[in-house]
Amino acid sequence: MEFFDTIIKNGKIIDGTGNPWFKSDLGIKDDTITYIGTINNQKATKVIDAGGLFVVPGFIDIHTHSDLTIMPYPNCENSIYQGVTTSVVGNCGWSLAPINDFSRELVKGYFSPFLLKNFDYGWDWESFGQYYDKIANLKITMNIVPLVGQGTIRMAVKGFSQKQTSKDELTKMQSLLEEALKEGSFGLSAGLEYPPGGFTDTKELIALTSVLKKYGAIFTCHVRHEGDLVEEAVQEVIKIGQENDIPVQISHLVVKGEKNWGHLVRKVVKNI
Repeated sequence: MEFFDTIIKNGKIIDGTGNPWFKSDLGIKDDTITYIGTINNQKATKVIDAGGLFVVPGFIDIHTHSDLTIMPYPNCENSIYQGVTTSVVGNCGWSLAPINDFSRELVKGYFSPFLLKNFDYGWDWESFGQYYDKIANLKITMNIVPLVGQGTIRMAVKGFSQKQTSKDELTKMQSLLEEALKEGSFGLSAGLEYPPGGFTDTKELIALTSVLKKYGAIFTCHVRHEGDLVEEAVQEVIKIGQENDIPVQISHLVVKGEKNWGHLVRKVVKNI
């Protein structure tokens, strides 16, 4: 007789293969599903009756900003209660690291509308790795796939300056990006509709994202325009990926304005 740590009985199982759900029991041992089928007399430390409920793999949310609130809410109830067990965070050029003495107050002020008021974040980190070490120590309930924000990196080097980036400033940005990638970032995100990302031209983005190829990392982007110039905005992201031979992902494929509806399909998608 096989002994399980946990048995989930009578659930409607969705296995993630695309097949219809089926009713079955499920046995778990050493944090691994070891049996799916009818379980009658086997013993287990814990038995869960999932009658009338679905049993599914954890969902992956590919675009969240949970990194801004995960410190005061380490149990991640807003995600876990929806079945989300993995979240991609740090999107739209927004991440809480890296910061330094120059940018700390800028970052605190910029993100203040999204941070929990009256909670002490400490702000005692600088590098990307230091911030996520702090998060890891909270023993959060959800898996995190962290991206580093291009806007945050730019703030660390030149604040909200709209001046053209110098060679020295670009080198510093590339260094901060590479450090974040070494410390666990899965890639770089940008928010070109917001400052300071919106102050960045295509040439600078191509130069910065050139660092990603070495690490097999991704570039995700909230594009620069979603209205009349949406085609140019999407083509910009495609160009960045092509120039550096890196994967890109457009965070919000949005088309605003009735006259632009269908525009992307006609002009952009068919040419990719």
